[in-house]
Amino acid sequence: MPEPHQTADYHIIPLKADHARQILRWRYQPPYDFYNSPDTGVIEQQYIVQFLDPTYAYHAIIDVQQLQSGDYTDPVLEIGLGMRWNFTGQGQGVAFFSSILTFHQSHVYATRLRLTVAPVNRRALALYKQFGFQETAEFTDPRHAIAYTVLQRDVTTRC
Repeated sequence: MPEPHQTADYHIIPLKADHARQILRWRYQPPYDFYNSPDTGVIEQQYIVQFLDPTYAYHAIIDVQQLQSGDYTDPVLEIGLGMRWNFTGQGQGVAFFSSILTFHQSHVYATRLRLTVAPVNRRALALYKQFGFQETAEFTDPRHAIAYTVLQRDVTTRC
């Protein structure tokens, strides 16, 4: 398991059960509320087990100022992320995402990165494009009828 990673703005560590529980309690306002997890203990425990599965290597980004329906067959590293709801929309996206990419460059070896985001999340789409990600596909998750955009970039593209 990778060691904790520190940048000027964020500290990245392997995800722990307490982090997973906190994430599952985050509540976003519309139109981002589809990111909210269900409010049941059984489902929460299932999510925690998945979050802690070392296969996925989930990490937490701490000290921030104190789907699978698409085609995922390409050999790329999938980046899944979320910023705590009360830190969104405050101009922290560039530093936050830069920390994630810096961590990737020093701990993970992949030649291509992929993100999946709902088009309604225009701020995230703009941020990812700012970092060189390009739209490669779109799909709708049939479980919730939510559209998603898939973006990719080569690792050689720098921040």
